[in-house]
Amino acid sequence: MVWPSVREKDQYKNTTNLEGFLKQLSAKLQEKVDKTKRENDELETKLLLLNSLEGCLPGLVGLTVEHITILNSIVVECLKKLHGNGLLATLTMLLDLAPAFGI
Repeated sequence: MVWPSVREKDQYKNTTNLEGFLKQLSAKLQEKVDKTKRENDELETKLLLLNSLEGCLPGLVGLTVEHITILNSIVVECLKKLHGNGLLATLTMLLDLAPAFGI
């Protein structure tokens, strides 16, 4: 059996370190991409909500089921916050009616 030279050992060590470094860098960059996608989705959703509140989307025409579902979840969350702050006493009634509208 032939033992690797010091140079070969160093080269292997550097390659292994470089590999680890690149994997770590790749993971960090993927995290940034994922975070940016989440932020972008959140901003798009807020814009969609604002447009619907301003009447730019009458009857929510042209929205996908996914968009409407997202809007519904935002509205429900806002209603829950208002109820939690004591600003909305009829939240339970509204939530009870939601299934009647297919929400």
